[in-house]
Amino acid sequence: MGNWKGWNPLACAALGLAAGCDSAGSGPGFAAPTHPDTEALSLVTQWPQDQDSQIDPGAAVALQFDSPLIPACLKDGLTYLEERDTGLLVESTLVLVDDDRSLVVQPTLPLRDETWYTCHLSPLLCDPTHRLLEEDLYFSFRTADATPPDPIQISINSGAVDVELDPVLSVSFSEFLDRESVRSDSVTLTNADGTAQEVTLTLLDSLVVVRTARSLLPSQQYTFTLVGGENGVKDLAGNPLVASQVTSFTTAADTQPPRLIDVFPSGSVASPNVEILLYFDESMDLDSIETTGLSYKDEFGNFVNFTVADQAGGKVLRLVPASPLVIGRAYTVTAYNGPGAVTDHSGNTLINQRSVTLTIVADDEAPTIVASSPGDQSTKVSFNVNPSFEFDKSIDSRRVNENTISLTGKNGPVPFVSILSVDGKQVSLEPAEPLTAGEKYTLTILGGHLGIRDQFGNVMETDHSSTFYTSTDNSEPVMTISPTHGHSAVSPHSTYTAAFDDPLDPSTVHELSVLCTDAAGNLVPGTVKLSGGDRIISFEPAADYKPEAWYMVTLVNGEHGIRERSGIWLDKAVHTRFKIGLNVDTTPPHVEITLNGMSDHRNENLSVPRAGFSITLLADDPVNFDIDLSTFEVHITGQGPVPSPEAITAGAEITKLGLNFRVPIDHEFEEGDYTIYARAADMAGNYAQSELLDFRVAGYDMSVMPFERTQIVWVRFDLDRDNNGVADFEDDLYKLGLITKGDPLGTNQRMIDIMRRGILTQAHLIYERKPNGGRRGPESISLLFTANEPHGVPYSEMAFGGPDPSALPGRNYGADSSGILGRAYFDAFNRNREDKNTATSPALGVFMGELFLFEAETHSRLAPTYLTSFGYRFIKLVPEMGGTPVGATSLDSIVTAEDFDLDNASLEELQRYFEVFLAADDWATAAGVILAHEIGHTVGLVLEGIPPQGLYGDVSLHNQRPSLGDVMS
Repeated sequence: MGNWKGWNPLACAALGLAAGCDSAGSGPGFAAPTHPDTEALSLVTQWPQDQDSQIDPGAAVALQFDSPLIPACLKDGLTYLEERDTGLLVESTLVLVDDDRSLVVQPTLPLRDETWYTCHLSPLLCDPTHRLLEEDLYFSFRTADATPPDPIQISINSGAVDVELDPVLSVSFSEFLDRESVRSDSVTLTNADGTAQEVTLTLLDSLVVVRTARSLLPSQQYTFTLVGGENGVKDLAGNPLVASQVTSFTTAADTQPPRLIDVFPSGSVASPNVEILLYFDESMDLDSIETTGLSYKDEFGNFVNFTVADQAGGKVLRLVPASPLVIGRAYTVTAYNGPGAVTDHSGNTLINQRSVTLTIVADDEAPTIVASSPGDQSTKVSFNVNPSFEFDKSIDSRRVNENTISLTGKNGPVPFVSILSVDGKQVSLEPAEPLTAGEKYTLTILGGHLGIRDQFGNVMETDHSSTFYTSTDNSEPVMTISPTHGHSAVSPHSTYTAAFDDPLDPSTVHELSVLCTDAAGNLVPGTVKLSGGDRIISFEPAADYKPEAWYMVTLVNGEHGIRERSGIWLDKAVHTRFKIGLNVDTTPPHVEITLNGMSDHRNENLSVPRAGFSITLLADDPVNFDIDLSTFEVHITGQGPVPSPEAITAGAEITKLGLNFRVPIDHEFEEGDYTIYARAADMAGNYAQSELLDFRVAGYDMSVMPFERTQIVWVRFDLDRDNNGVADFEDDLYKLGLITKGDPLGTNQRMIDIMRRGILTQAHLIYERKPNGGRRGPESISLLFTANEPHGVPYSEMAFGGPDPSALPGRNYGADSSGILGRAYFDAFNRNREDKNTATSPALGVFMGELFLFEAETHSRLAPTYLTSFGYRFIKLVPEMGGTPVGATSLDSIVTAEDFDLDNASLEELQRYFEVFLAADDWATAAGVILAHEIGHTVGLVLEGIPPQGLYGDVSLHNQRPSLGDVMS
């Protein structure tokens, strides 16, 4: 069974009593299949797909499976269609077509327009060989949208006055918009004579943001238009805005004078080709430029013939000399203030005066890109890449931004942070989020006068563009490293190893990507190797390390560092620092070999299937505690072909404790007897070998095949075995205060559903399954719990709730417990898949009422001197303990609601919420453990007899040296 994790005090108390359980004989039989097949039923195709929209309201849901369905399995009520937001069921018929391989969910009436629906599929859907879907699957879709988008809020009201000259217009729509429909001809800004103003448009789902390229003129009327009709703004469904939305406003008067805020170049030297840039805090009027406002002279007082061009909407003026400036000569540019100075569009003159003098140097070479990463047309690029490029000279940092550099993918521009190196030559981009796996990206760097330039004013002549493709792998490398970082007693001659979860690219593992340095940062010579199916890196120093010295091994990251075969590289360099001890380690480690994780006293002469069983090597070093991960060897001899030690290491999960290898179908063993042993060494090279272990490989045999199909257990929460008109399970909840007599607030059913789901969730987790019963992986036990009656497939039953029917009836709060929490058939090898643990003579099932009596009686004896774990959790709920049951206070309708907002709850609501649900969680946990225990007997765990001696499955089980992790203890 594996250890159960998630212990709590109440569960401990429950398992303490669970030792007092009985096993009964087996129930009726079922003719099992003639061959094993534990795969789950699969959904092959479906329509609609999850999150599809614009679905015809008259359409039906179509589902195709990899095998025909049994018609009877559709009767459990767990396959249905509902409105997603309201939870209302849609009346539908379930029809099998295509030789029963396809299921059609046909609504009786057309669905509602523009509504989200969810289709639920039962985990008990099954084929004629009784393969199950095994988990409740569901997907959602939205019916057709025929409603046009509606602008519900505009940042500037029509008729507004005194609007700022650099406004940001925003419009919020009632739904998401089609990006292609938000264009310069569908969202316009015009002046009084109808001239379109240059704007930039940004669409954020349903929000349109409009920014003007240059300042608007003061005291002028402008018109902002959202165009309607077929050529206008549309929603994602293609519905256009019905009519154009027109908003007119008037800008404010401008009495604020402009200010010159910066000049380029900022140094004292410049290129002969330099174009001086003047940066202003608002748009300037080019027609206002006169020699009285702007002067450009050489050191001899000669005027320079130049023209003025504007950028950034007139906020940057670019002075372009008619010919190159003279090398060695000084030039001065002065922007004057006062009368005759350059003005803004309102006629306000420049408020400040500024001069800059530049000496012309011989550097007239344009900056060029000499290296870029990733290179053009690179493939298998890691999703965590930070694209970078290097220039042959320092560049102007003010030109390193999203206006001159762009990174674009399938969904448009990728936001990033740009970083310029200290010497101004290297630029790296850090995308706001990791890039998408398996996608094409293009990096573009703008040249020309609007693009990259060096510090002297030389501009990059042309645009630079490169394309790369990300790897289809989107998982970070995972590794285990020996020695542990911070280890302070490493033997002078030791081997560093790092084991990765996926194979590495051998060309990336070498002396430049695996670096060993001493405390002074000096490189330590040594040998770098790659082994274990290209998964394990080793570094062995050429000479012994110095005692009491610190060393560090670094695995280099990035494109030029260590990479997986898929192309994924380390996001950050991995550093492992360790100190050398005084003594040489000569003590070998302890090495064990085991099958299926069995402990020593269960490990001999096991019978295992031809494939699917686990081989585990465990290594423990008593001196330096860490093992050389590259030395794990598993050797097998026997009657047929066996996987080599290299193949086992290459396919194994490797940890600090050893390796685990699950035998795949392509390494299937032949039937017969085998012997296995393991070898491993510590970091100092001391080898050890495990004891020999014999095992037998058996073919398919019904007498030893417990799960030829996934076992279904119908947990009978519905039984009323004391005939009082209330289900035994609900009787328990009344006593616990988790539901209330009369259900005054209508919360009972909600709590009943929560408790049923919680109990089944805990039982599933113990059997290594998902909370909903689906398979978590190869460790999942083929056993599925359900609260619904299965149809068309064999199943076992387990009565659940109430006291032990074999014990004295009529016992209530304060009475003694029988000490028996459950009884179930013991079914060796699970030969029968239809064990019915529902009888009352002998009484079978899970008796949670007995746990309540035990806990309540213990509480009444010890309180108030001592409060048990049960008392601490339930004293606020159990009526006989003075508590208020769930549903008896107005707070309960709030805190038990599905949409209860924990983050915004009041202190009173929070207190009640935790009173209710911590108690509910503890009881569901304990109940799930006991349910898993009793079903363990039904599927053949622990031989029958009178406890403690009779239940002698082995010495670790049922009162014989148990550990708290053994569910059957």
